[in-house]
Amino acid sequence: MALIDWNPKKMSVGVEALDNDHRKLIEILNNLHDVVRNRRDRETIGQALHALASYADYHFECEERLLKLSRYPGLAAHREIHEALRVRVAKIGEDWRRSPDSVVTAEIFDFLSDWLLRHILGEDMKYKAHLAPRGAARPEG
Repeated sequence: MALIDWNPKKMSVGVEALDNDHRKLIEILNNLHDVVRNRRDRETIGQALHALASYADYHFECEERLLKLSRYPGLAAHREIHEALRVRVAKIGEDWRRSPDSVVTAEIFDFLSDWLLRHILGEDMKYKAHLAPRGAARPEG
């Protein structure tokens, strides 16, 4: 059972590359949830945590580059939000390396899934209208 399901009508920001990234982040988070729920080995959990942190960094860089090119006025605030998540995910990874059995809990999944949904549905939707007139955004069905 997936932790989060992609809903294009609610979650699409209208930019295919960013929507694909968001779907990938959801897929990685769902995979991490599945790995932990099925009590996989430490190495597999570590790889899943690393995949989430790495892909989030990649996505943030792409998103910020597009927002910069489009002269999005909320870019500085958006970058700060990304940085806060980078720090939090890095801390989760560090805590896991120190004490693997006590870190990856339901609270972590609640935080990550809540953050991802709030970020896409709240913060990312703020730039949707900005990108649309520039031709960068197009609705996804």
